[in-house]
Amino acid sequence: MVGSTSVPLHPFRKVPDHVILSGGLNNRYWVLDVEERPGLKTLTVSCSKTLDLTEKCLLKDGWEMTPVSIGDVVHLEGQSEGGSWLIDREKGFLVLLPDSLISGTSISSSIRCMRRAVLGDMFKSFDGGSKQMLNGTMVHDVFQKAATAKDFSSESLSKLASEALCSPQYLPDMYCLGVSQEEMKQELDVYLPSLEHWAKDYLNPTSPKAISLKIPCNSRPPGKSQDATAMVRFTELVDIEENVWSPRFGLKGKIDVTAQVQIHRPRNGQNHRIQEERTIPLELKTGRESNSIEHRSQVILYTLMSLERYRPEAGFLLYLKNGNLHPVVPSHMDYRELLKLRNTLIHHIQNCVERQGEKSRLSRLPDILTNRQPCQYCPQRRNCALYERALDNTTADALVGVVRDFLQQETGHLTPPHLKYFSHWLLLCCLEAAAMETKNSQKKIWLQSPEESEKKGSCVGNMHISGPVVQSKGAFLHHFQRSCAVPQEGYHINGLVSGDHIVVSDQEGRFVGLATGFLCEVNKMFTSVSCTLDR
Repeated sequence: MVGSTSVPLHPFRKVPDHVILSGGLNNRYWVLDVEERPGLKTLTVSCSKTLDLTEKCLLKDGWEMTPVSIGDVVHLEGQSEGGSWLIDREKGFLVLLPDSLISGTSISSSIRCMRRAVLGDMFKSFDGGSKQMLNGTMVHDVFQKAATAKDFSSESLSKLASEALCSPQYLPDMYCLGVSQEEMKQELDVYLPSLEHWAKDYLNPTSPKAISLKIPCNSRPPGKSQDATAMVRFTELVDIEENVWSPRFGLKGKIDVTAQVQIHRPRNGQNHRIQEERTIPLELKTGRESNSIEHRSQVILYTLMSLERYRPEAGFLLYLKNGNLHPVVPSHMDYRELLKLRNTLIHHIQNCVERQGEKSRLSRLPDILTNRQPCQYCPQRRNCALYERALDNTTADALVGVVRDFLQQETGHLTPPHLKYFSHWLLLCCLEAAAMETKNSQKKIWLQSPEESEKKGSCVGNMHISGPVVQSKGAFLHHFQRSCAVPQEGYHINGLVSGDHIVVSDQEGRFVGLATGFLCEVNKMFTSVSCTLDR
């Protein structure tokens, strides 16, 4: 093809043993070839480990900027016609490296600064701490416990706030920040009236307040250019901190509150309304009410990652300081742009090391922002400057402008031996992480059926909860009983032992990663299992 560039197929004609490929809804394709022209990128892909059957995937309308390379695994959403996929502005998605799950928080933070999101994955313990962040965590805790108890009375909220102020979970943070319980109490008390009033308005059992919003209506008559206005009412807060893994879209997250709502929408433009029950995400925010793109993006990503569980058509942002509620109705464009961001983010995370001849070195990150205002309170400031200096081993004085001033301020005290040590240490960490990724068995939870995993000794299927769930020290002791007492043929009874880290999912694969925990006890025939879980 004139003007195109193509990379030979032969280096990646063999798929590594640890890679699992498949077709269908949760497909996994191996990229064999990448061909680029202005405004168009064509991939040759295969979902067969023998690579004997190949398909084409055409990327355009911005999707051609996806940093996909030969040897990558991708997931394709849309329709394949005659072995050819088209992903453009209006239809289809491409998810790069879908088995590396990225949190919605990381993706939303990359909107303003991709570099910060990448560094946040490298240095997970550098999120920093402040009085405002601690207060936000405690307010979340109070709201979620009130939701669990279904009691938002002023007496209940005050009691929960007092318990939080005396909790061993928060006392060490108060000590580290140098704030007293009385100071934190004053911060916390500001929120309690708003929580009570919000619950009275929206969780009223007799007449809950309705929210008006426009939701796409499949039954809309031809010629209608706008979506019909639906009325939404909360009926119940059904879960808190629900863990969601979405290997279909390469996403993961914990939903602050999972809410049950009733949606009343017009039927065929008439006065008659259809009533539907839906489960939707409710995201809690304790800071200034901004309804910002970052906040809204988090809600949009929660609706996407819970698509297979609940098919939510909308989500909500709740600002706890004043009780204001903002509906968020996602569109195809929202999903498209956020998945593009996710793909760029995972590309940088998974390609943090590059080869130079026989040697490995750290890869260059996205550029440092020249607008310093967003960097002012960034918890990754020092790591950002340190990485830049260590990558080139240059002096801050050799650079120009605001970037030079920033690097000088954060790392001017470091000498070349310091930078060399940091660069070597981080390179070893990245190489170790890459090696561990090839051995990561977590992805097999969703890429293999329970029956396949059972045969390999890494799973016990057909289990149901038996007896009461006991809560102790923040963990929940569950007892499971096997529905079928006789193990299937070829079943390894020695695959799981006490103390193993485990993940609980449903048998059909719809609810992946419902809970995580540790195996406490298992009988010899694997018909009875006890474990402590996080929920």
